[in-house]
Amino acid sequence: RPSAATARWVKPDKVDSSKLERATLNRHNKGEHKNDPGRSRALYAQFADLFALGGGDRAGGGKLRFEIASCGPSPGVPRALIVDVATGSRYFIHLIWQEDWTSNPFARSKYIKGKIVYQREPGATTFFARPYAYRDGVLSVPPQVELEESVTAAMPSDAIQARCLDDS
Repeated sequence: RPSAATARWVKPDKVDSSKLERATLNRHNKGEHKNDPGRSRALYAQFADLFALGGGDRAGGGKLRFEIASCGPSPGVPRALIVDVATGSRYFIHLIWQEDWTSNPFARSKYIKGKIVYQREPGATTFFARPYAYRDGVLSVPPQVELEESVTAAMPSDAIQARCLDDS
């Protein structure tokens, strides 16, 4: 079973920005398709640690469980998965959109907010998004159904920027 999540940038195609640049689906540390997070790695490591450690108390007081699931025929493809413990809702992560974050490295309180784009089942052709806030090591993903929105393409439009959680 896979045990770690890694971060990388996935970029739009240079010719058709409605499509993904397929070369960025794999991680590259250098070259034309470099998508390694570089100095931002520490920021993304917070998310990766949730999946590596299963979440624990950093996941909204134990309300969410984080896993790396093996999906598809053996050996399967590793997928990051968030499970809402109370409802059993499953979010197979497609991408994590960052809309706002603490820009002052010396700030006492640090946050990231944006949207999690996910599938309800691996391999599904429909995508959904819901807001998240990650403040001082605690991730909040509200379960209210009215916060879930349909995403019409694998590469979301600029509309994904709307309705992110307040960082307060």
